[in-house]
Amino acid sequence: MHIPFRFVVAAAAAASLAVASFVTVGFFMLAMDSDGNSRAGYLALAFAAAVFVLGVVGGFVGWTAIRHRWIRMLRARRRRDRVISGLSAELARVGRKVDDLPSHRIVGGLDEQIRGLAAMLADVQSSLNGLPDTARLHKIVDVSAASAARDVSHTNALIDRVTTDVTALRQDLESVRREFASEIASQQRRGNQWMTTQNSHLYGQVDGLAALYALLRPNGALPALFEEWAIGADLAAHLVRRVFDRRPSTIVELGSGSSTVILAMACQRVGHGHVLAIEHDPKYATRTADMVAAAGMADWATIALAPLEELPIGDRLYRWYRLEDIDVPEHIDILLVDGPPGATGPEARFPAVPMLRDRLDATSVVFLDDVRRDDEAAIVAQWCEEYGLSHASKIRFTTGTAELVTRSAEGGTRPDGASASPSDSDD
Repeated sequence: MHIPFRFVVAAAAAASLAVASFVTVGFFMLAMDSDGNSRAGYLALAFAAAVFVLGVVGGFVGWTAIRHRWIRMLRARRRRDRVISGLSAELARVGRKVDDLPSHRIVGGLDEQIRGLAAMLADVQSSLNGLPDTARLHKIVDVSAASAARDVSHTNALIDRVTTDVTALRQDLESVRREFASEIASQQRRGNQWMTTQNSHLYGQVDGLAALYALLRPNGALPALFEEWAIGADLAAHLVRRVFDRRPSTIVELGSGSSTVILAMACQRVGHGHVLAIEHDPKYATRTADMVAAAGMADWATIALAPLEELPIGDRLYRWYRLEDIDVPEHIDILLVDGPPGATGPEARFPAVPMLRDRLDATSVVFLDDVRRDDEAAIVAQWCEEYGLSHASKIRFTTGTAELVTRSAEGGTRPDGASASPSDSDD
């Protein structure tokens, strides 16, 4: 804050007078001590008077200086007023001349534009004044930039991970596609093989059925050969040819069904032989007996019911037919093993040869059905190894059938004098 010079001088003069008066009174009081020394008092009074005089002189000098400065200021103000009045008059004169110029309106428009720009700048300045300071703005910008950089880095990482996952997914899809194509090709090959096999089986069944009608010349229809447990028509035709060829006296069948009727018809056709079918299931035994009676084959076939019982052979236990109440022939020319069912136990049909081996001789032939199954294939191997049987022919029927003879029968003779070589027994 600016303080005028005159006030400073006046304050200094007043202070000088006050100090002088204070000092004068002080010395006077000091001079008036208790011993009444008037000389010291006079000296003090004289000194106080001198100081007072100096204060008065200082005040006069200050007042004079103030008055002189005040006079100078008045003179300077009058000169300034005169100059300003002259300049104002001159500017008025120049303004009147400028107003008379043609470009005055253009200048006025420019002035308006300048004022508009000034107003805009004022608004901008006002807006800027409302913003934080520059350092804070820089800090905010830096923080935002860092956050944006982190977001971009995170996004790039996500993109990389998604790219990796997509690549792995593409590889997995390609692998699945290759596996699927391979599986389709494999299924197609298996399907083609199955169709080929089924066509071959169907042809064999049709051919076997035609052969049965040609060989047996039945008066009516043959029993059903396409049921679940029935032998196929191709195997039935092969058995009929063996009956025609060997003219057996006794045929023992383990299990019963359509094959019992077919074998009885073959015996009737050649006029020789008899079929003994051993069945463990009363329902199937009754059904087969009814089929035999309906075909008029009661004189050529007998159905014997033999429940299954536990039978130990070696260190194994089987469930096989109880034969005590059955009159089994002393000699068996043809033994057809088609029971018991595999569900009764592992290698359920194995006991057939061990239990009937003493009724088989060099002229006997054994048929085992379903040798495509593992149990039946193992049974054939054991019979050949342990009981002296060997393959007489390879029969590729629907379920697979093994035709076996005793080894002593190889190269021997049949009851009718024909050779029993394996080649002659091939279908």
